[in-house]
Amino acid sequence: MTVDARTLREKNAGLRDAWASALSLSLHPLSRFVNRARVRRAHPFFCVITPVHDGSLSSLSKLVQDLRQQSFGHFVQVMVSNGPSPAIAEFAAGLGSEDSRFVYDEYPGEPTDDVRSLVANLGRRRQYALERYEADRYLFLDADLKLLDRGLLAKLYLAHRLGGRDVIIVRVKLHDLNLPVLPIVLGRIDMANFSFSRAAAERHSYPVDVDTAYGFANDFRFFERLMSDSEALFLDFLAAEKDGNKDYWRVTDRELERQRPAQAPTPVFGNTFREEDLRAVGAVLDSHLAGSQTSDFERAFRREIGFSHGAATNSATNAFWLLFRALGLTADDEVILPNIHFHGVRHALELLGVPAVISDTAADVPVLTPRELEGLVGDRTRAIVFLDFGGWPAPAAAVREYLDGIGRRDIRLVLDAANSPFTKVGGSYIAREYDYAVYSFDMNKILVTGDGGMVLSDDGEVVERVRRLAQLGVRGTGSAYARARQGDGNWWSFEVDEPSLKMTMNNIAAGLGLSQLEIVREILDKRQAIRELYRRRLRALAGAGLVELAPDDDAVENDLYFFWLKTADSPARDALARFLLAKGIYTTVKYQPLDPGADTPNALDFWERSLCLPLHQNVSPWEAEHITSQVSRFFQGGE
Repeated sequence: MTVDARTLREKNAGLRDAWASALSLSLHPLSRFVNRARVRRAHPFFCVITPVHDGSLSSLSKLVQDLRQQSFGHFVQVMVSNGPSPAIAEFAAGLGSEDSRFVYDEYPGEPTDDVRSLVANLGRRRQYALERYEADRYLFLDADLKLLDRGLLAKLYLAHRLGGRDVIIVRVKLHDLNLPVLPIVLGRIDMANFSFSRAAAERHSYPVDVDTAYGFANDFRFFERLMSDSEALFLDFLAAEKDGNKDYWRVTDRELERQRPAQAPTPVFGNTFREEDLRAVGAVLDSHLAGSQTSDFERAFRREIGFSHGAATNSATNAFWLLFRALGLTADDEVILPNIHFHGVRHALELLGVPAVISDTAADVPVLTPRELEGLVGDRTRAIVFLDFGGWPAPAAAVREYLDGIGRRDIRLVLDAANSPFTKVGGSYIAREYDYAVYSFDMNKILVTGDGGMVLSDDGEVVERVRRLAQLGVRGTGSAYARARQGDGNWWSFEVDEPSLKMTMNNIAAGLGLSQLEIVREILDKRQAIRELYRRRLRALAGAGLVELAPDDDAVENDLYFFWLKTADSPARDALARFLLAKGIYTTVKYQPLDPGADTPNALDFWERSLCLPLHQNVSPWEAEHITSQVSRFFQGGE
């Protein structure tokens, strides 16, 4: 029996109640009275299970020292290896001669080079120890764990006696984050956070297979099993530090590192296609391309974002060209662009002969703010184009307020939503803050049509002109065959309002877009999980001043296109990028300044120091752990 994450969250919402807090506070003074107590039992009260291998010896010796300093001494530590581990066996023999609480055992497995087998064998070792060693209570403490509280076992003993709960949860430091985050959901718990009773262990075995839905994290699955029929007690004190004594690379780390060079590097971008996508495209082909998918996609997407009108195009760059033409921009006008932006937008202006004014960006995130616009808005300014870098929203409302203050409400605000198609602030799509929003659906974007773009707005006149210009400037773009059936006597004739090019989206791309729109929530959820993992794992580096991370705000949702960090300087960024590439991790820098010689110090500094890590729905939690461990290894002087 298992319990899903929602049930787990609801079940544990009340863990931090007054009684639990009161008990937690009372344990500190009481724990003195069980100082090195020897409980009269045939078996130890605690069994600490620690999977080991020869490479973990140095870290293990520190954990053993921490355990020997515990005030409550009625425990046994079982150091269990996968097959023979001579170094650990010798170490344990030396301990056992003077302290019988430390035991070495071997699970009768065999070393393997396969990651799945390694994880499965790790589970078998834990279950093997649970079945073989009797105790009132169990803890899974990895060799690299650092114990921070000498009264940990004493407090757990008292909580067991006073609380009568099968599961007891404590605080564990993970980099600069203290787990668990309450209410507890999967991903907010670590194996070192909880201990469990013999009764719970007899009801639930530790997983000995691999389920990639959990990112190979079988401790999540085991905790889920325990909580399916157990009540938990939360003790609010910091007990240990994850990886606090780590000076070795886990077997899984080494295996990933060994395998990665033989494979294509982990890409920065990624997309997802399903059987449903193939069927959607197949339906278009079966119709001989005569369906209504393009208009259906326009309608579905604009309704999702909340605009009244939309026109789909064959690329975002062409969508900008069409929009600038539809707005009637000429050589007498000016458009302001941030210096961190894609060249396609500037090229569209140059081809139309419209001057671009290059702006600096904010220092923390390369987006336009009112401060950067001071002194740039002139009599010729007709529009400002914004880019939400990586999905992080520019302060459009503040810009409007600034423009109102200088009497320029006539200036049109245009969002390049290529990075932020689904970004929300306070539950509302940020695109609604703009007069026009331009979207990109190429192979690297969050929603993919192969290639394509769209202009959304409540300005029906401009959007209709975009649509007309995308269809060679032809007025009335309906099917001639349909017009004939409607009784139009000259159905073969048409009018051209102004010469243009063919830039419409085709039904194949639109059919794929409609299908992708159905799973966009799933795509966003997967990206969010990887983003959160990155932030958790890299906070320690940020806290040490080695990197800067993008800001985080609970009010901002779906800023999930790039995950970027900034290093101290350009040489450090370049060295990190080369180091990661050698480890099979592809990174990149976005975007090359539109004008490298412009007086835009913030934008140029961002270009020199930033680096984008892989962020997409195909990055597994396992890969994300590998990526962040390699970033940390670089700053630790790794090779």
